[in-house]
Amino acid sequence: MDRKKVQFPDRLDIMVIVIWIVIAIIAAFNDLQISEHFVNYNSFLGQFTANYGTIPGYFLILVSLILLPHNIAREKWVNEGFDKDNIMAMAIVLLWLVPSFIIAYQLTESFILRIVLTLVIPIPPVVIYRRYEDQISPHVIKAAKQVLLVAVIVPAGIVGITKTLWGRVRYRDLNASHSNFTPWYLPQGITGNFSFPSGHSAMAWLTLASIFYFRNPKKRLTVIIITAIWALTVCIGRVVIGAHYLSDVTFSAAIAILVINYFVKKNRIEESA
Repeated sequence: MDRKKVQFPDRLDIMVIVIWIVIAIIAAFNDLQISEHFVNYNSFLGQFTANYGTIPGYFLILVSLILLPHNIAREKWVNEGFDKDNIMAMAIVLLWLVPSFIIAYQLTESFILRIVLTLVIPIPPVVIYRRYEDQISPHVIKAAKQVLLVAVIVPAGIVGITKTLWGRVRYRDLNASHSNFTPWYLPQGITGNFSFPSGHSAMAWLTLASIFYFRNPKKRLTVIIITAIWALTVCIGRVVIGAHYLSDVTFSAAIAILVINYFVKKNRIEESA
């Protein structure tokens, strides 16, 4: 049987790329002016998304990490005779604490509470996982892997590396005359500034990858609507609070949607084979 290749671009890809190009052109000439007009450092929306905008994305990563040992235990440890309590299991469990600590860090400024929450936050999803462990399907495990892949490719990879190398100064860090403002298309190198692209926006759009867990079209549409509204809210909040420009959040949104859509198309091909 001939193996079909993932089509690129499809209609959604083309739409995203066209919108991306249009906004990029507008932002090339108006990024600074847009921020000057909309930035409000006292904005509730801006402060809320700054404090909590990445939490849903990190929680999705946590849930996906919790599902990962199930796959390894069933496919590798059992088949090859590994004990479930070996060092590999411990390493994966320790990974749970990374997104859990980041969530705790954003929820409170108390060091003690951060430690407590880091240990407590994984408990509910672990309890649910243990209760329904025997009902976990290969589809769910595959979805968990793909969520983690998107997390590595987009927020940690493309966005994280680009923002380090681009060195763009955030609006809130500009000098009084704004003379250190640079357009999005002129990378400055490693300067210690991280405006372009937006990490918060990338993490917000990561929540869209939760559609991998659902097969029912109505449920998938519901997830798309909810996560898209959340992600757009975070994007707006990041511009309003002066942490990013329009071009910063647009880049992150476009990259996230294109990568997630790639996996959606890949899954569709595999399920129809």
